[in-house]
Amino acid sequence: MGGKRERAGFQIVQGPALWKALGFRNERAFQRARQNGWSEVPVYPIPGQSRGVYARLDELNAFLERKAAAAAGEGGPVR
Repeated sequence: MGGKRERAGFQIVQGPALWKALGFRNERAFQRARQNGWSEVPVYPIPGQSRGVYARLDELNAFLERKAAAAAGEGGPVR
């Protein structure tokens, strides 16, 4: 199950909604990128699950805004 939810007062994104928003074609590509040190957006483990992570929606939105600005030539590299 994926999509937006709330955890500790923050809206969160997980599952397919998360990796698709980040531009990955599938979950495995997202997992490989994380294993190789990709850390453009902080992700947090889902309590009580051995697998699965979530991102805070505000942090994801900030990253996507920086990425769009960089693509439009408004800034330097996406960080």
